[in-house]
Amino acid sequence: MVRRVLAAMVVAWTLTLGAPADAVAQGGRDRLTAEEIAKDPSLKTALQAIRHLRIQWLRARMYTTTTTGAQGPETTAPVAYVNNQRQPNLDDLERVEAKEVALMRFISPTDAMTRYGPGHERGVILVDIKKP
Repeated sequence: MVRRVLAAMVVAWTLTLGAPADAVAQGGRDRLTAEEIAKDPSLKTALQAIRHLRIQWLRARMYTTTTTGAQGPETTAPVAYVNNQRQPNLDDLERVEAKEVALMRFISPTDAMTRYGPGHERGVILVDIKKP
């Protein structure tokens, strides 16, 4: 019985590691919803929201290594896509107003490399803008 309780505590702690306490309830540590962003009116841009609510997205590490050598330039930050359009750099999310964000999702470095290929070694941040 004690082992089950301890195992449940470890799982719960792991799920919330690096995310705000209510992040899992809001949609998970890999999602950031408009509702969660709206709770803090001081957040003016998408990048501010990420820095304040999901800073771990900006600290992503590559979880696998390749033995075949370099497969493209390594990035120092996740690659951002706004409505499926790749942005030149992450700082371009400063031009996206937080109130216009419908949903932001983080794709892990491993999954990003599989889905998008070289140049996505730090993961991907997908930003969906609200429809008018």
